[in-house]
Amino acid sequence: MALKSATVVLLFSAAALAYPARQFQRGNDVDFSEASSYLVRRSSNDLYDMPDVFARAGDKHAEYQRQVSELRTMYQQWCDAFHDSYSTMNKAADILNAQVALKLAKSPKYNAAAYNQAKATFDHHKSQVDKAKKNCDDYTKRLAALKPPRRKRSLDFEDLLNAEDTLTIKGRALRRVPSTIPSNLSSALFVFAPVMPRPLQAPPPTQSEIRMSMPSASQIASLSLHPPNSTNAVQLAQTEERIALLAHWPVPPGSTVLELGCGQGDCTAVLATAVGEAGRVVAVDPAPLSYGSPYTLGQAQSHLSSGPLGPRIQWVQASPLQYLSSLPAPRPSSPAAFDVAVLAHCLFYFTSPSLIQSTFAALKGHAKRMCVAEWSLVASEREAQPHVLAVLAQAALECRKPSSSSNVRTVLSPKRIKALAEAAGWALESEASVLPGPDVLDGQWEVSAVMSPRFESQVGEAVKDERERGVVEAMRDAVAAALEGVDGGVKGVRAMDAWVGVFV
Repeated sequence: MALKSATVVLLFSAAALAYPARQFQRGNDVDFSEASSYLVRRSSNDLYDMPDVFARAGDKHAEYQRQVSELRTMYQQWCDAFHDSYSTMNKAADILNAQVALKLAKSPKYNAAAYNQAKATFDHHKSQVDKAKKNCDDYTKRLAALKPPRRKRSLDFEDLLNAEDTLTIKGRALRRVPSTIPSNLSSALFVFAPVMPRPLQAPPPTQSEIRMSMPSASQIASLSLHPPNSTNAVQLAQTEERIALLAHWPVPPGSTVLELGCGQGDCTAVLATAVGEAGRVVAVDPAPLSYGSPYTLGQAQSHLSSGPLGPRIQWVQASPLQYLSSLPAPRPSSPAAFDVAVLAHCLFYFTSPSLIQSTFAALKGHAKRMCVAEWSLVASEREAQPHVLAVLAQAALECRKPSSSSNVRTVLSPKRIKALAEAAGWALESEASVLPGPDVLDGQWEVSAVMSPRFESQVGEAVKDERERGVVEAMRDAVAAALEGVDGGVKGVRAMDAWVGVFV
């Protein structure tokens, strides 16, 4: 009797799978009476051989899974090759940039052999990157085009197993007897649920890739305010230096960036270009809009706002702490309002180290990462030594004034900056050194300020203690002595190295 019942169940299932009048979908009402009436009109001789049907379906699914696995493996191999080549190419690019800067500066440290070797490495891995990217795209398309096997089905056998205990076929009651179903047949029922793999995403762009896809430095610099009919060499050099800093910062397209100490917008323009149309930059500076030379902050910012980058930039005239206190308090369960907070060459303007630490602490929770760039107090080039000494001399004078409007008010080495950031709850993720180009004039500006008669008169007015005055005057004399070893005097002074740090 059990065997007879099982046979009826199998016959019913086979007829249901072949039944063309209606497609029965799982979760819908199942019309057993219609299926039953079709069953009794069929002869047992032309029923499907059920184990064979399931076996063929299982073979198709196994072949599909094999193809998916093969494509995924090949994609991953080319993806790894893509990133490996990019890493090597970026290192070669850094060497090339350093050698080009040395050559332009006519430095004796320029090494033609190192340049040629780096160039050959860069060209080779650039071709490897292009090949890997092409293959990644090809395997992504092939995987997307691969379709899972489909079956023509009516009533699923599993639907029968989950139906009511009693079915009616030609007026006769039949109770399910699952225990009599052959094990090989019941296990084959579950081969019909192939899962399409998640679409594989293209590898995320690296910072070097983002930088290469950006407009040129001259194009970005042309958006800033500069005298008409001029070559704008100063603005171009500032833009190139900010682009070099950006290479070490995680600022992909679409980012929301908070820039503190934006000034006239030299770095703001580069950041707004990097984030693209889908991104946003909130640029904050406490200085009055009338501050600045040869153009004021108000003039420079208004000019940028009227250009193509304008919709991406929001200018805020407030101190960093004032602006941060105006934001909603960060919550652990809510994402940070900004992907990145940037402080580029602005820490020297802060009035004290404690104010810098308070700003770092206030940023925590509002930004996922904090990116800092400041002069490192290290001179890789002899011509940059006067810049280091001039900054220290200015700081020695300004710290003795009740208030200051100088470009240098608080001097901190990278070591002290990292200590303040860690005390504020940040952890260093990466750091690097950037060698500015020969046309970055910050060194000349600071040396000129220290060597001016105005600086000497301020020393006499602000420093009353004769020993302290002797220290500041000695530091000024050291700047003068360093200038004697620079061809061209002040005009030959180079900017010192810049330090870049990323914190999480």
